[in-house]
Amino acid sequence: MSEQSSKNISKGKKMMVLGFVVIGILFLVYGRYQNPELLTPSVIEPIKRIAFGFYITLVVALGAIGFGMYRYHKGKVQGNGKDLSTIIALVTWNSKSRKIFVVVFITYGIFFSLISGTLVYQPEVNFAIHYGATIPSGFIAPCCDGPGYMPKIIIYLTEHVGLQVIPVNLVLQIIVSYLVALNASIAISAYRI
Repeated sequence: MSEQSSKNISKGKKMMVLGFVVIGILFLVYGRYQNPELLTPSVIEPIKRIAFGFYITLVVALGAIGFGMYRYHKGKVQGNGKDLSTIIALVTWNSKSRKIFVVVFITYGIFFSLISGTLVYQPEVNFAIHYGATIPSGFIAPCCDGPGYMPKIIIYLTEHVGLQVIPVNLVLQIIVSYLVALNASIAISAYRI
């Protein structure tokens, strides 16, 4: 295994671990602000700013995980070893497997968002009438639920379609969609062989 490939693998692993640790710490730290008894009108604005920082940090951590996975995958392809992760990397590295991966990732992500309640479609409820929402609009609900469930992003797209982004659902959606897409690209490559 070349020095460059082992360097990519090592850096990729470190970035993935760092991203997951940051997400875990982020959930725990933000969970400290979820006591409704301590919330007064004067602390709502600072908590909203913390919620914006929460999502910025979450996106950066997910980006670090994604880039770490890319570096790990690339290092395995360059290393040309004989272990299982190298075989998976070699099978899924070509452009056809990548296209399959992207299509399945997006398709399953949409499906998962419908099932998990991230993408909300309620034809019997008019958001503007029932919730007093301005269409289109969105806001961050900074309080109060368990760690990983707050802050929520709520977006009203139309009178019957909206988004409710819950941090733990978002992380699970990305992880599960990645695994399903990886599995599909491996299965289709194996079927072709």
